[in-house]
Amino acid sequence: MNQLILELAAVNKLKLSEAETAEICDAFTSFTADFDAMAAVETGDLEPLVYLVSMNNIFRKDIAKHKISRERLLQTAPEHQNGGFVVPKIVE
Repeated sequence: MNQLILELAAVNKLKLSEAETAEICDAFTSFTADFDAMAAVETGDLEPLVYLVSMNNIFRKDIAKHKISRERLLQTAPEHQNGGFVVPKIVE
């Protein structure tokens, strides 16, 4: 493991002291041990989890409540033309 840490440090142009290398090696060993423990759990008959809690369509229906006419909206525009807003040209 120590050699791997040194190779990764060299590839990334890092100069690590022996203490830093040992600390990273210990952290990496602990990290991979956690994954090994999770991999040992039998999950073959479980369905993948999509949501933490079961939900059925929690979104409201998309229904317009306050309709405003196009003419009324265009009254607030600094400039309009052919029923639409005129905006400054930003791409040449």
